Amino acid sequence: MPHIQVLGENAVLIRALLEAVGTFARVLGPRFATSGLILRKVLLVMLERLADPCPSVATSAAAAIGALCLHCGYPSRQALLTDNADYLVDGLCRQLRLLESHPRSGPCPCCLTGLLNMLLGSTVQDS
Repeated sequence: MPHIQVLGENAVLIRALLEAVGTFARVLGPRFATSGLILRKVLLVMLERLADPCPSVATSAAAAIGALCLHCGYPSRQALLTDNADYLVDGLCRQLRLLESHPRSGPCPCCLTGLLNMLLGSTVQDS
């Protein structure tokens, strides 16, 4: 079991990295999203961090996703997820196929279920 101080330091580091993603989105603006590669690499990690047991990490992840929406031209979080759903589902499925390479993949089914619920909810509401 890691020492509690190490866990706290990890949380601070993760929060700083999440906040840096929000800052990059602000600086790069729509280019952050149009390049695609950067956004798709960090979005899945940020979604995973929404379920982090440390409340400050989950809050930082939510703020970073909000910054992506604001600065990259997405009208809502749902629009961000909808536009990138195929990449998110592919990334989650890849992690599930390679569990030994992604030991944190335990929460992936919950993340995938939440993503699908959000996307199906938008489809039902749009009709």
